Amino acid sequence: MNEKIDQKVFDKARTDAQDQTFMKYVAGLAPWRAFIIRNVLIVSVVAVIISFLLPKWYKSTATVLPPKDEGLLTGVAGISSLLKELVPIRGAGSLGMPSGNYSYLSILDSRKAKEMVVNKFNLIEVYEISDTSMEKAVKEFSDNLDVTVEDEGHIAIAVYDQDPQRAADMANFMVQVLNETSGELNTRESGSN
Repeated sequence: MNEKIDQKVFDKARTDAQDQTFMKYVAGLAPWRAFIIRNVLIVSVVAVIISFLLPKWYKSTATVLPPKDEGLLTGVAGISSLLKELVPIRGAGSLGMPSGNYSYLSILDSRKAKEMVVNKFNLIEVYEISDTSMEKAVKEFSDNLDVTVEDEGHIAIAVYDQDPQRAADMANFMVQVLNETSGELNTRESGSN
């Protein structure tokens, strides 16, 4: 029982010491009160002015639900899938992720897909790239593109742009490029199998 009383006394003493320390800090800041308030107001006003001067950016998101992976022995594709599953070395990026997602992400991150978007929407001119460099335009578009795999397994393609309609059109075009490229790859794979 003495231990409980000693613990309560110790806790009370520690709390009192913390309160006194906090009050010392507050007392130490009191002479600087006007300086702190003035600087907080100045920084707040400058931040508001800058936020009104910056151009508005819009985000458009398109969501793709990749097809489920087929079982090992499903239909004619079963033999091809079985052979793929038996390959001992697989890419580290595909671990824990369905192979459909991995190939979709590869397509969306490919230079070919990004160049198609740059050409379709004339992004060299939109981004005001002076030397008409495709490399710089693709890099700028890559900075404005965000592709993520959500928890539910679908792929979200987000495009940022200063024009909301162009952002939506680019996101939808990325889905179209994904469908076309995926179809071409599936056709080639079927032909080789």
